[in-house]
Amino acid sequence: MSYATTNGTATVADGDYVSTNGSLSFSAGQLTRTLTVAVNGDNKYESLEVYYVNLSGAVNATIADSQGIGSS
Repeated sequence: MSYATTNGTATVADGDYVSTNGSLSFSAGQLTRTLTVAVNGDNKYESLEVYYVNLSGAVNATIADSQGIGSS
């Protein structure tokens, strides 16, 4: 299955996080996987900002919820 980050209120252009994408493989019966998204800290006061991780292209499986949320 493929994954890719996308902007929410946190944006790559503002340097809030580093865009990432790739693929994940699951073993039979495995329900979770971990991926890392680099979040850039800054000294500017901002409210909590979010980005999304979208999942697609599952083979021999069903994606129950295709979008996750992260915060910076």
